Amino acid sequence: MSRTFYTYTADATRPVGSFGPLDETDDMYHCGGERRLDPTPEQEIAAGWFNGPNCSNTNAAMVLRALDLDPERDMFDPEDVLGRILVASATDSVEDSGFAATQHGNMIDCGIRPGYFADCFDWIVEVCEQAKAWGSKVIVA
Repeated sequence: MSRTFYTYTADATRPVGSFGPLDETDDMYHCGGERRLDPTPEQEIAAGWFNGPNCSNTNAAMVLRALDLDPERDMFDPEDVLGRILVASATDSVEDSGFAATQHGNMIDCGIRPGYFADCFDWIVEVCEQAKAWGSKVIVA
């Protein structure tokens, strides 16, 4: 499972990708023709969607907790999130040296690389800026 940080406009529509050719293996299943490709970021924005980082559930919860936000919530004010990122970045209040992967029986924690939080914060800032421009909220789902 994963959680994505994103925002959308009130009148957002389903983003539609371009058409692309089918290769020989696709032709067997789709009876020829063309297939839709995933929408580009430009096509998503034109449809009223803006996607940010996609994190595992555990990592998304760690990022939200690092910003002193409740990981159980799924909607946040972009100004509040921006302020929290600014404070976290300016004060080095978030330990961002990473940690190694661990395994306990069948349970595996893949760890995180150094700088992971800083990178997520940068991506979330982009989502917040777009949410402010659209007058919408930051969604984590």
